[in-house]
Amino acid sequence: AGVAIDQFGRDAILIPYDETHFTVTVNVAVNAQLFGWLAGLGDRVRILAPQTAVDGMKALLGSILSVYGQEE
Repeated sequence: AGVAIDQFGRDAILIPYDETHFTVTVNVAVNAQLFGWLAGLGDRVRILAPQTAVDGMKALLGSILSVYGQEE
């Protein structure tokens, strides 16, 4: 939870999901910088909504994967 509060401030709404997970609701600008920060958290984070943000993250990760999938 600390990383979410550090990034988004005390206005971030944190809601327990289960014993080891929580959701965070924040108003943010959806852009490459946000996706980069989330990518740095690896598989410890998942965008749930809005769908445009989910699709944007998938597109960014797909484009990165395509670079590493090419043979030189």
